[in-house]
Amino acid sequence: NLCKISRVFRVEKALQYTTKSNKLRLWPTRFGSVLENQSMTKLAVKLLADCMEAITGLFFTSGKIPAVESFLNRIGIQTNFYGHFRVERLLDLNSALCADQERRLSIAEKALKYKFRNPALFMQAVTHRSIDSSTPYEKLEFLGDSLLNFTITNYIYEKFTDASPGTLTELAALAKSNDFFAMISVSLRLHECLWYHSECVSQSLQAYVECFDIQSHDAKMSAPKVLGDVLESTAAAIFLDSGGRLEAMWEVMEPHFLGFIRKAPKLAQCSTAQNHAFLTLTAGVLNLRLKFKYEEKSSQQKRIVTCSILVGENVISLSSAPSKERATEIAIDSAREALMESNSHRLEDQSGTRRKSY
Repeated sequence: NLCKISRVFRVEKALQYTTKSNKLRLWPTRFGSVLENQSMTKLAVKLLADCMEAITGLFFTSGKIPAVESFLNRIGIQTNFYGHFRVERLLDLNSALCADQERRLSIAEKALKYKFRNPALFMQAVTHRSIDSSTPYEKLEFLGDSLLNFTITNYIYEKFTDASPGTLTELAALAKSNDFFAMISVSLRLHECLWYHSECVSQSLQAYVECFDIQSHDAKMSAPKVLGDVLESTAAAIFLDSGGRLEAMWEVMEPHFLGFIRKAPKLAQCSTAQNHAFLTLTAGVLNLRLKFKYEEKSSQQKRIVTCSILVGENVISLSSAPSKERATEIAIDSAREALMESNSHRLEDQSGTRRKSY
């Protein structure tokens, strides 16, 4: 495991300690200093494993996947990232797809703006176990989960450079949640491409699609897992169809992810803190920085908390309520509408600029 590898390479000898704070900005004043009691310091197993993960991340930010492969191979973890993926011949490509399969493929290719070289991959990506238990989408879903996990995490890491590790974790968790994936699936009409024979799946899909507001991008109920799964399996199908090129998969998926985030969605059954984080993610994608301000007043035994959400010095949302959480919740709803309107005007301006350039 990573801890054992870190001990072999004596990573603990390179650790930088500080008794004041673990914040990076305080380290330079002590960087390179030798602590007399360093040999007596007890280190948690997880700390050493975390250090190995951090070093791996450093290689990725410096040289992407080739650098990571080189580093892992050097420390004894043999890997061949691209060589592990093989496109399986699932259908006879010499025979034409049936009309129903062609219809599903056409819907997906139009929505994704991607043409599959191997349509069999997409057909497996949308085939539910109720149709064929031997080649359902679960295998592709497993791969797609890891691919999207990696690419979304990398995007958030590079976009929110000033965010704390805790904030990054919360932002990534929300952007990779089943509810968010399901919203994108519906917007891409992947639910219409699903191939299944299950009354339970049919009812859950119908209930979710009926309650999902495509205009406000609000989901009033938790999404069925099958919607998140089919987005992951589709991402994997694109990855394999492009010859195992991660960047090709993300080039197709990124516009839909970021485009949907710009619409400031509100996830079902999320806490105020989670919707707060998602609003921050939306603003970040729009290259805006939000600031929350609170003011509390009490009169005649009544407590009123006012929440203001600002972009720069401009207040985009203001609300008051008896509790901080309720005031924040109301302000976030108003801020979502403001961001949606702002993004709409921005797109119109960009469209106008393009028209003028012609």
